[in-house]
Amino acid sequence: MKTKFSLFIIILISFLGDLNAQNTSYLLSDDFNLSINNISSQNTANPVATSQISLQSTIDPVLADSLQVALERAVGALAPIGLSVAVNFGEGDIWAATSGISSNTDDLNTDHVFPIGSVSKTITSACIVSMADEGLLSLDDTVGTWISGYPQIAGNIQIHQLLNHTSGIFNYTDHPNYAPLINNTLGTTYSMTQMLDNFLAAPYFAAGEGWEYSNTNYLILGLIIENISGQEFHTAVRERVLAPFGFDDIVLLPQESPTGTLADVWQQPLGQAPINISELVPLTAVFSSASAAGAYAATPTDISEWVRQLYTGEILGNATDLLYDYNVSIGNGLSYGLGVILAPIDVENNLIGHEGAIIYTSFVYYVPEKDVSFAIHTNDGTKFVDLAAAFFELYNELVEYQLLINNETTTPSIEFNIQPNPADHQLFINFDAQQYQTMQINLYHSNGQLIKTLNRDIATGTQQAYIDVSDLATGIYFVELITEDGIGTQHVIIK
Repeated sequence: MKTKFSLFIIILISFLGDLNAQNTSYLLSDDFNLSINNISSQNTANPVATSQISLQSTIDPVLADSLQVALERAVGALAPIGLSVAVNFGEGDIWAATSGISSNTDDLNTDHVFPIGSVSKTITSACIVSMADEGLLSLDDTVGTWISGYPQIAGNIQIHQLLNHTSGIFNYTDHPNYAPLINNTLGTTYSMTQMLDNFLAAPYFAAGEGWEYSNTNYLILGLIIENISGQEFHTAVRERVLAPFGFDDIVLLPQESPTGTLADVWQQPLGQAPINISELVPLTAVFSSASAAGAYAATPTDISEWVRQLYTGEILGNATDLLYDYNVSIGNGLSYGLGVILAPIDVENNLIGHEGAIIYTSFVYYVPEKDVSFAIHTNDGTKFVDLAAAFFELYNELVEYQLLINNETTTPSIEFNIQPNPADHQLFINFDAQQYQTMQINLYHSNGQLIKTLNRDIATGTQQAYIDVSDLATGIYFVELITEDGIGTQHVIIK
């Protein structure tokens, strides 16, 4: 039996998530809705999500097992239709895993390709910075040097103000006519100039007088790349920053075709069951309206390698520093550079990268202090899937593993449990002692800082100790139990 329905596709050209594990409020940009009306199709069965983890790994099996447990926790808590993850340690050491489905007949696998939304801005900015390093342009050049004909775009805006969103230019995806047009022409491929011709409005403020995230900035950068190179945007970017470093499988949709299979994406019409949109509508052309602002696609493994090479200087060399030279504070401890978000994890560790979503959602960051990059993607557009929470589950396990390796001795491990977890006032540690002895409990912050220590003599049998945590800030901590029977370590979340 065929049915008709109204389908609402939630598309976020830029999605900067809420990393709340350290009580840090992250920026969430406006989303915009595309509706597909009166599509006739066979009823689509409810997606069958699964907690079965499929993985590939070239890292220490102990760490691989820990990351798998972390991903299972994340999947259990978030219940995404599909989740794909890559944790990249460099030198070919990558842990990649998936959970859930692409379609009702195909499980996700680590070779599935995901549109990465505004993570694409890291690619556009890298191309611009490479041109600046070569002397083809200056980051202080004005927009009027390279493009003209748009009254709403002030000619005195500088290129670095496009890159770090201090231009004040109106965000074209917020224009009231944008979503209706795209909704009704899903199979049409649009150019960057068509977006600028039709969806500009008055600027938010004069250049340099504020900060406002605007996808329009990156369409303009795409046109500047075309004007300087004399090539189409995707061709110039490929020749300059993708192909030379082996990123042949990172592609711009729809101008370039994925070399692998694009993961199907799911949405949920109002009042109806989730629908596999990829089986009903050819979505590839939709990404044309994002172009230089958000239309690239990649596997998690490929994009995790991209950010790692980008921020370690392999792609831009000494010019990598330019990504941070123009960074501006955007509140809550965050700053935005030239196509890069800089966000603290804790007092010693930071995230460098970007997030994005066009139906699919992506979280792609590098942690320089640990020399590890993370790429986390979902094809679940039926609800908000907190990819930051999945990141912290994985990051937590990595930190715990490193603590164990750093403190590794010949002492056997000891099992214990923690209650409650998360904790807010008191933390109880329960374990069995094999002999009369001295016990030590250490409480560490996730950055390795020792916060509290408890020492006492204990007798044989079941033991319970407690630590007052009411004075601690929200975050991830580690409890280390040391006895003559062994040493054990577990994580705990303090709220």
